Amino acid sequence: MPNFFEPRDQYEPKRLAEKKHAKKPLIAAGVTLAVLVLAFAGISSWGLYAYDRVYPGVSAGGIGVSGLSREELESRLKQENGNLYKGKSIKITVRKTEYEISAQDVGAGINAEKAAEAVYSYGRTGGYFRRLGEVVNAAANGVSVGILSLDEKALRGKADQIADDFLRKSRASDYEIVDDTLILYLANKHAVLEPETVYNALLDRFKKADFSALTITPEYEKIEEPDVDSLYGEIVQKPQNARLDLEKDPTGNTILPEKSGIDVNLGELKRLIENRGDKTEIEIPITVTQPEITADELREVLFRDVLSSVNTNLNPSLVNRTGNVRLAAQHVNGTILNPGDVFSYNAAVGMRTKERGFKDAKVFENGEIVDGVGGGICQVSSTAYMAALRADLSVKERRSHQFTVSYTPLGQDATVVYGSTDLKFVNSTPYPIKIEAYQKGSGVTVTLRGTKTENKEIKLYTTVLEKTPYQSKTVVDPTLKPGERVVESEGHTGYKTVTYRVVVKDGKEVSRTVENKSTYKKLDYVIRLGQKHSSPSSGTSADNGPSGAGGETAGNNKPKDPLITDADPVSGPDQNIPGETGEDVSPDQENPEPVL
Repeated sequence: MPNFFEPRDQYEPKRLAEKKHAKKPLIAAGVTLAVLVLAFAGISSWGLYAYDRVYPGVSAGGIGVSGLSREELESRLKQENGNLYKGKSIKITVRKTEYEISAQDVGAGINAEKAAEAVYSYGRTGGYFRRLGEVVNAAANGVSVGILSLDEKALRGKADQIADDFLRKSRASDYEIVDDTLILYLANKHAVLEPETVYNALLDRFKKADFSALTITPEYEKIEEPDVDSLYGEIVQKPQNARLDLEKDPTGNTILPEKSGIDVNLGELKRLIENRGDKTEIEIPITVTQPEITADELREVLFRDVLSSVNTNLNPSLVNRTGNVRLAAQHVNGTILNPGDVFSYNAAVGMRTKERGFKDAKVFENGEIVDGVGGGICQVSSTAYMAALRADLSVKERRSHQFTVSYTPLGQDATVVYGSTDLKFVNSTPYPIKIEAYQKGSGVTVTLRGTKTENKEIKLYTTVLEKTPYQSKTVVDPTLKPGERVVESEGHTGYKTVTYRVVVKDGKEVSRTVENKSTYKKLDYVIRLGQKHSSPSSGTSADNGPSGAGGETAGNNKPKDPLITDADPVSGPDQNIPGETGEDVSPDQENPEPVL
């Protein structure tokens, strides 16, 4: 027994020896642990970098795939895509309305190659300790790697559509129409459904490949009294005839059904709402007006009749011009107009450029006849204008040419310039109209097909208010050979006219209205002539020109005035200029090229 009163230093060597002896087992244990850690590290390092299969505990969206090779994994996921997503859909109920969203609608499924890469990469990215941590976690707790491939934009679109539809149906005031009665439902609270709620619910189901029925319960909030004026504006509507859905189907093969017109007494509606007390449902009589044209009727008579058909002549040997006419007609051909729709020639034909196939041909420009891209296409617009007049359509925009043209009567041409001058007319009939246009042989034809509702004929009469004859001039040109003649400009008489549209029903005139007033400038007929003998200096001109070889003069060879007036018979007190009306239109024989 130690003597605690003995000096301390007498026992110190003994204590030190005992302490030293006690440390030996601890050092040995530490060395053993260090060896084991190093050994585990070596083994795990070899396992992390040498193991070529899916790590234990790793699943693909809940599908057990541990131990599979990369190729086996992809094959398994391809199989599972067919099992989990192909042909599957989720039925969603929001209050009383059911929706169905298929996996195909939102691109939901498994992209086997990408999904296999994601699953196989688990535990194989980053540094050593990150990889080790992921592998240990998967083995201990299990890890599910997401494998869903989905079109997020499409899914959000579906969610927005459901939420919007629900909110429309859950207004402060809802209603339905039964026969001639409006049943108004007035709630005390308003249902609210956020698109994000629908989106998240759907996304969760697709991730889990859970296609069982889904019910979404909206939240509710207290509402204020309904806005009766807004409700009235929503309920009341005019009857709508069946029409073609040209926005979705420009070919005219899809018919939108008719809609009944609804009218309600606003004062009575306000009175019933204000005095409803605790009632959440009230009834009010309405007036229902049936549309005139149903879908079944429209289907039977659609494009049944030819409303008008006009052919104008051209010279097919003028290849560029004829090609332009043909191309413009192709752009117009097949255009369909619902009742009230406006036809725009420039919108139908588009820009006239060489890249789009248009070529150089004669056009009127700044008081001259020059070459221009698209020359000739005014013949199509003029022919279409003539067809619109004869179908008794309303014309919104039309302008005459600078000079007379040989392919239409006075007052029945329509010039166009892209971006500034257009031909526009309205389908003022109750049925759709189809425009057919084509160039063939020596003419261009425009036909309007629709549905005739009455027996009427449209006649067009033109009165010449003023006439300015052109002058024939010869200009001596020393650059030409003696006696050589070159026509520098064609002769066009100037006119001011007024054109009338006359409607005849059962042989009797029922209306006569001014269709347009047109002004055509004169254009002198000018010939350049080479000197044969001594004559006035170059540039001298004289009306009807000097006598030439054989006694001919430019005046003797000037072209026939290309146009007088409409081919329709003329009658009435306005037609008082003999020789200016009632003549048939014929192309200029000496100058067969009609210009734009």
